[in-house]
Amino acid sequence: MSSISRVNKDLFHQRGKIISLILGFHLLAILLMILYKNVFNITDPTSLTGGVLIAVVIGVVFLVMSVINIFDSSKYRLIPISDKGLYFSNFLSAFFAVIYLLVGEAIVYFGAYAISPNPYDQIMIKDFSAGQYWFKFEVVIAIILGIMLILVGSVVIRLLVSLIEDLLPIKKQAIVTVFLTLIVIWAVMVPFNFITANTLILLGVREVTTSFDSVVRMLNMSLFILLIWNIVLTFLNLYLLNRWSEATK
Repeated sequence: MSSISRVNKDLFHQRGKIISLILGFHLLAILLMILYKNVFNITDPTSLTGGVLIAVVIGVVFLVMSVINIFDSSKYRLIPISDKGLYFSNFLSAFFAVIYLLVGEAIVYFGAYAISPNPYDQIMIKDFSAGQYWFKFEVVIAIILGIMLILVGSVVIRLLVSLIEDLLPIKKQAIVTVFLTLIVIWAVMVPFNFITANTLILLGVREVTTSFDSVVRMLNMSLFILLIWNIVLTFLNLYLLNRWSEATK
């Protein structure tokens, strides 16, 4: 088995286990909630949407931690694989983990609703089952691209912090790293927000009304911007990773 195949297999297994645990705990929590309501005859409806949102957020947080820790792990640094190969293996497995998370949560959500229907989720299920399938598909793609942008952006932050720390005359300390990370996040978000906002204006999206056409136009532009940012930050990450590798040799 080649080095890159070993890395891919290990990362897929690692992230798959993380997502499986999140899905398992979420499913267990729903079953316990249903059991509790049946035992104590509680008839108040409970929406399942909040649990799905929490599970997705937790999944993204764990994926961020997993993605940024790969480059510091001696386990992967000792494997004869290029930085570029490690980077793309890292994000390929993260991408499929995101798909697994979203599909798994959708199955849990619809399955839980089938067992314990409620009026709140009935509205969402009804809306989801209605027309405009292409629009809903674009929403899902936007969510995936948004999560991937968070993952790619987190690596940008991590590499920038590491490079800056190497330039500081003081020893690395946790409090310094946290403070520096906050500064770097702010420094990155300022141009990110400025460029994104002005790009939307240049593309003709100045305001979003309640009309469906306006929402669709905004969604299409958002998809384009998310895709471009993912590509731009990927190239930036490859450059920073190369500089970081040279600095740590």
